[in-house]
Amino acid sequence: MDGNTERFSYNVLRGTVSGGPYTLLGNAVLPAFSDTNGLVNGRTYYYVVQPINSAGGVICQSNEAAIAIPTTNLAKAQGPAGIHDWSRFRLLIAL
Repeated sequence: MDGNTERFSYNVLRGTVSGGPYTLLGNAVLPAFSDTNGLVNGRTYYYVVQPINSAGGVICQSNEAAIAIPTTNLAKAQGPAGIHDWSRFRLLIAL
């Protein structure tokens, strides 16, 4: 980021194509954000985070992070115990 210490919140954005476009999922004040908005089995999601200053302006944008949600069959075989529908799985993003 840019070294500016005046950060009050963060925008969390998600896209389905690397490099965007991204859709704003929400704004976080705490250093964590949970994405529970209709994740689809077998799809890859791309996330970026934008720190917001006290005037409401975007300071910069993070590098992109990607996560691939397994297909249902893979989730049944290798997913955490009891998780068979990844569309209901909570993705936690640490800011």
